Amino acid sequence: MKEENFKLKSKCDGLNIDVMMFIPKKVKGIIQFSHGMVEHKEYYYDFMKFFTKKGYVTIINDHRGHGKSVISDDDLGYMNDEKGEYIVEDLHQISEYVKNRFPNKELILFGHSMGSLVVRKYIKKYDYEISKLIVCGSPSINPLAKFGIFLSKLYSKIRGEKYRSNFLNGLSGLPVNNKDWLSTDKEYVNEYVNDKYCSFIFTTNGFINLTSMLNDVYSKNGWILKNKELPILFIAGADDPVIKNEKLYLKSINYLKNIGYSNIEYKLYNGMRHALMFETNKELIYKDVLNFIEK
Repeated sequence: MKEENFKLKSKCDGLNIDVMMFIPKKVKGIIQFSHGMVEHKEYYYDFMKFFTKKGYVTIINDHRGHGKSVISDDDLGYMNDEKGEYIVEDLHQISEYVKNRFPNKELILFGHSMGSLVVRKYIKKYDYEISKLIVCGSPSINPLAKFGIFLSKLYSKIRGEKYRSNFLNGLSGLPVNNKDWLSTDKEYVNEYVNDKYCSFIFTTNGFINLTSMLNDVYSKNGWILKNKELPILFIAGADDPVIKNEKLYLKSINYLKNIGYSNIEYKLYNGMRHALMFETNKELIYKDVLNFIEK
């Protein structure tokens, strides 16, 4: 297995996007990962290497405003955009890069949490460029998304686009000071809590992007829909507060069906929480995702 760590200059604004890629000796396909809010790519390396050992090039970037895709730590949670477009176009730029490196290989997308919003916004324009999609820990439909955009923009106008609001941070309804909802694996949770790149608060600009993506993913406008047969797998922990409840989780899945995607399956894992890839019995997730990719 070969690994490459490099930077790509974003076509959107010139920001250096930090990328990691693992390459097997013999390439069967490509899996691209989109990480969640307030985390970074390094957490995914074990997960990625599992697939690389199975013959897949795996690639991930730190989203803008995360990890090493910042000018300085002051830019953590800042995206230099107000529509949730740049973060998606960065992901697509990396897709183009890896497909050019490994031509004629199918590309599979995996998005977790906020990253699941990114990949679903991605397929609104580029569904014909990928062969499969995995949506993990997906935020459910939120009728207050538009109000969230308004409120975040108001805070940004009054306090500045890099202001960090505890109030906006608390509107998610998730426990702010207790991260046990992430996973039943205490070691992972402790590592996450003590990681400075996982403990910052989004800027007002970051919340504008987040709520804009949430609104856009559940909007009927803008879907090009060139690949209606795209195989899509939704996975989530039954105890994940991000999906809110099973009824809303199914509503999110049915939303894509109503848009026109006809090849969707899903699975809820009892006893598991939000970060499925970092659960105590994560091997089950690894196996199920591999089976979906290879069937």
